Amino acid sequence: MKIVPLSDHPEFAETCAAWSFGEWGSQILGCKIEDSINRYQNTAKNMERNLPKTWVAVISDLPAGMISLKENDHEDHKDLAPWLASVYVHTDYREQGIASNLCNHVIKQAKKDGWDKLYLFTHTASKLYEKIGFEKIGAVRDTSGRRTNGEILMCKNLKEN
Repeated sequence: MKIVPLSDHPEFAETCAAWSFGEWGSQILGCKIEDSINRYQNTAKNMERNLPKTWVAVISDLPAGMISLKENDHEDHKDLAPWLASVYVHTDYREQGIASNLCNHVIKQAKKDGWDKLYLFTHTASKLYEKIGFEKIGAVRDTSGRRTNGEILMCKNLKEN
């Protein structure tokens, strides 16, 4: 497996968009697949500039997973930055450590970019994130409105080892 910037494989932008829309966007009223495609195509073109940035796990020349580093990933918390986001591993490749490898890649990138902290939210993978050093710091509203208890807000201090 290798982890590459989406800009190295812009042909994977539509796959990333489909994964993102299928996993998260399809559950938000008004969200369209076209918006997701445009977002990932733009990210593929602009990886050298500011956030967002997306990386793809590639196995045998096929996309196996993805991850993004975003300036903001929750409309209620524009004061927190940056965010580890859009962690997705194709079902054929799960339980092989790919998600952890993708997360560690983004942690290194965020440190390299000079960030002090890294945020994320989840309702399914807090144990994964705790294993790589994230701590639960609160809850955030579920923007899809499906989870009345919200989502878990997590943070990793990048100044620690």
